[in-house]
Amino acid sequence: MNPEPNAPIGAVREDRAPFAPVHDRIAAQPSDRLALLAGESYLTYGELNARANQLARLLCDRRLDRARPVGISLERSADFVVAILGVLRSGHHYLPFDPRQPRGRVGDRLRQAGAAALVTRGSLLAETTSPDLPVVLLDRERQALARESTSAPGVPVAAEDLAYSLFTSGTTGGPKCVEVTHGGLSAYPDAFNTRLAIDADARYLHVASFAFSASVRQLFVPLSLGATVALASFEQIHDPMAFLRWVKNEDITVLDCVPSYLRQLCAALASLTPAARGDLMDHRVETIRTVRWSRWVPPCRRRNCTVWTTPWFRRPPGSRATSGSPDPA
Repeated sequence: MNPEPNAPIGAVREDRAPFAPVHDRIAAQPSDRLALLAGESYLTYGELNARANQLARLLCDRRLDRARPVGISLERSADFVVAILGVLRSGHHYLPFDPRQPRGRVGDRLRQAGAAALVTRGSLLAETTSPDLPVVLLDRERQALARESTSAPGVPVAAEDLAYSLFTSGTTGGPKCVEVTHGGLSAYPDAFNTRLAIDADARYLHVASFAFSASVRQLFVPLSLGATVALASFEQIHDPMAFLRWVKNEDITVLDCVPSYLRQLCAALASLTPAARGDLMDHRVETIRTVRWSRWVPPCRRRNCTVWTTPWFRRPPGSRATSGSPDPA
């Protein structure tokens, strides 16, 4: 941990490292380290980078408009992570969707964002697209992908270039497409890790929908550090007992979730006998991160990504909660 996690507000950091896209930092990790576990899929950094590079080259071959996002609509799987990195390395910014959203919503959002293309699977195509939108069907283009080189295409990106877009929840009206730059995305893992000191041996749990901002933290913080992302399935997330068993069996060390979900896990544990509860609690989880509220950025700024600005660490009982200190990025 940072020795002074609740230090007074101070000056902006002057020792920030030069800009490097987060996908380049992921590419620089040792190739034999475990990058991702998702269901039956276990990918090393070498395997993850190779597959992402092949997709990136396929997208480059399509000569799409780089000013427009590339949508991604896939089930929670290793393919979704490969697709995100592939889109970034092709020089585009990604726009993620959850295919479990109501029928037609993904297609509407793709049109609203002016997407250049969509990465998906054939079984999901009817739910997500229109006839004139170019698509990359991962399950039907395996041979084309296999023919691509596994080396990175080397498309340069600048800090002010867009990295991804997300649709807000629409609490002030209709959902709005928020755009985030590579500079903001690159600074995020450093700022977060300055507070929590996560290392390359961590196994960081990914439970957020890829269509929500929390998924960015749960994906890029561990991958930029050479740690492992543990991608929980939809079924595991919605079955507290199965989830807790998986956390134990996969040696998860970092649990990152909202308070309401943490309460569900605690309630599930409380329903067990002491012996059964003790068995599930015999795990390697070292860090639990949760947030009590979100902050809203004025909608007049189209490009923003302020989801964590002033962290505060819980002190012993009786201490006063404060608004925290600014994140160091």
